[in-house]
Order: sequence, then structure tokens, then C-alpha cells
Amino acid sequence: MDGVVREHIHVQPSDYATRFIYLPADRCFYVVSVGDRSQGNFDIHRVSENGDIKTVLQLDGNVYWDALYYSNIATAPSGDAFYLYEPSHDAIYSIKYTGAPVQPSPTPKKFLPSPTPTPIPAWFVLDGFGGIHSSNPAVKPSVLPYFAPFDIVRDIEPDPQGRGWYMLDGYGGIHTYPYDLPKPQGLPNFGFDIARNLEVVQTDAGLQFYLLDGYGVIHSTDPNFSRGDLPWFGKDWARDLEPDAKNNSWMVLDIFGYLYSSHKNRFDLPLLAPWYWWPKIQAIVRFPDDTSVLIDANGGRYTNPFYPAKDVMNGLPPDFYFPGFDIIWDAEVVSQ
Repeated sequence: MDGVVREHIHVQPSDYATRFIYLPADRCFYVVSVGDRSQGNFDIHRVSENGDIKTVLQLDGNVYWDALYYSNIATAPSGDAFYLYEPSHDAIYSIKYTGAPVQPSPTPKKFLPSPTPTPIPAWFVLDGFGGIHSSNPAVKPSVLPYFAPFDIVRDIEPDPQGRGWYMLDGYGGIHTYPYDLPKPQGLPNFGFDIARNLEVVQTDAGLQFYLLDGYGVIHSTDPNFSRGDLPWFGKDWARDLEPDAKNNSWMVLDIFGYLYSSHKNRFDLPLLAPWYWWPKIQAIVRFPDDTSVLIDANGGRYTNPFYPAKDVMNGLPPDFYFPGFDIIWDAEVVSQ
């Protein structure tokens, strides 16, 4: 409502909703969904900030299912009305809010963003051979194995205490710089190319490791780890694993650009890549202010247009782009 999508608006007016819009003057969402399936009806529901649902418009009869997909909904410039174009009736419906001005509610403290430091000292961009490309000539990459011509390196991860870097290969092998960095015990070596991401976290119980495979399974040295509601894809779709400190939870990015949270009730706006039929998204970089940058296999960068990370995204040089090679696997921010 005030820049934050809250848990208490997680409601489902019907079993099939296709369009929704937010009316700023009303501080409510309006959801277009199926009413009576046997009659092919439309309903428009008003979903208030406290989760209450009220039907405000019903369009009866002779509505084709295709109309659910091709109907358009738009906010009026004034912000106190919206328009719905329903093609099967060739009609435009208008709903205008006429209530009292809404008083904004304060943002809960836990949602207040932390500033993202800019400019960033350097980015490291990882290719599948193990090449680490630095955006700042003064910040030299770590000396880690180079596997050319084999595209087998999948992730690099900084040590939480700033002592060096970890590198993950597709078989699950973990390489370190310097060599004497602590290494995990008990994580799998798959024997084939399916390891996709490594996270290293300093906990009260010591250093813990979390390895994501392409199917969405998380292998961990942490006995208290819980995957919650993260998906198991059954295909090589999982690409990145990120801790979410605000909720003591985890998020998984898939190859299509969608971000999933282990907290069932928490809606983290999905990040959708420019394509869904040609999956290429490989990594996500999350910042303290909850902005994000997606990296694709060619080195292309994307950010959520509704909550962009413009400054930090533009910190990646334009020549870090490898069109047609499908060779980029990770990007990391070098904080110091």
C-alpha cells in the first residue's frame, strides 16, 4: 500500500482470477475473476487493506473464456477510478471511488529499507569456464581454478568474514581461495552437472553451507535448516538461492526469472524475465533496500520496473555482455 506488499492482502476472491488493479485513492485492489462458471460470468471484487472482499460489479452471461485473457483494465489519471474493457460485450465499464480521502498507514518498521551503498566498488561476473571478470581494474579477482574449454563452473561466493572466495562447479565440487578456507563436510558430489548455487552463512553455530541443485533441492550442513514452501521443480530450473534476513527465510530463483519465498504467506513480487519461452536467467543480486538485479546467460541485466535498482544495475559495464554464448552463470557485488 505504501511501497510494501503486505501479507494480509493474500486473499482469493474466487478460484479463477485474471486481472487486478490498485486504486491509490481507495488504497484497495480490484480483482477481475470468474463468478458462476456455468454461466460464464465476470465478477469484480474490491479487496481492502484489511483483507475484506466485496463484489462491486457483476457481468452476466455470454462471456467467452477468451475474454478473461483479453480484457484490459486501467487506472484513470486521477487515481480515483478505473476502467475495464470487456471484449465479448464490446463495452467499457468504469468504477469510481467516491469515499473519504484515505489516510496513509505508516510502514511497519520491519519493512523499512536499508540503504544500498553506491557506487559499488566492483562487480565480479563469472563465466562457465571459471573466468572472473571485474568491473573495476583496481579490484583484482581471486585466483581460482579455470576449466576452459569446459563449461562447468556455476557459482562464486564470498566468505562471510571477508577471508576469500568459494567457487562451485556443476558436479558439486567446492574450490577455495585461499586454499585453507573452511570447507563443508557431507555435501553431495553429484557426478553430473546439476549443482547450481552455493551460499555460505555465518551463524551462531559457526559457518554453514547451503548448496542448491537444479531441481530445487537444497543440501545443507545446517541441522536447523528448513526449506519451508520452496518449490521442487523436477527439472533443471533452479538457479539461485538467497537468504532473506528480514523473515529468517530463503528465496529461490528459477530459470524463467521467478522468485519464490520459503514463507508461504509472504508475497515477494515475482520477477519475470522478458521471455518465458526461452529461459536464460542465471542469477539474482539482492540489495539491502530489497531491490534486485537479474543476470541472464549472456550477461544481460534486468531489474523490476516497478521497484528498480537503477544505480547499481548501471554499475555493470556494457562490455560485460556475451551475446549468443550462453556462458554467464553468476554475478557478485564486491563490497570492499
